[in-house]
Amino acid sequence: MKLYLAHPFNSRIYIREWEKEFEKRTGIELANPFFDNPDRVAKFSETAEFNEKERKRLVKNFYGIVSGDLKYMQSCDGLLAIVDGNRSIGTLMEIVYNRMFSLISGNRPCYIITTSGEEHHPWLKYHATKIFKNFDEFETYIRRLK
Repeated sequence: MKLYLAHPFNSRIYIREWEKEFEKRTGIELANPFFDNPDRVAKFSETAEFNEKERKRLVKNFYGIVSGDLKYMQSCDGLLAIVDGNRSIGTLMEIVYNRMFSLISGNRPCYIITTSGEEHHPWLKYHATKIFKNFDEFETYIRRLK
């Protein structure tokens, strides 16, 4: 199983640490667009600052970033999205696109971990296969599916 890992840019450091440990424990691959996507125009180090120069470079390359991420998402079996209170338009769009891909090409699960108390939001509930309040709940669930 390979899940596309959608998450806020500003959360990428702690999520990357969790991701690596999760993959070791479960054998499930998480495809992280910030670090693993071979087609992504913008590459980030785990400690890179999102400064004004970097923001301008990303805006200039927006088409390559979005189209590359969508292509990468389609190569995965489903989506795991982290909603943690950090603003992330990209994460929300990836949730919606996963739903569209699922409607077109068959069942693509959408798992959402929300640590920000948004587990009852109607838009998240509509798009999600299952919503979890924390990382441990998700891991317990996904291990049962293996």
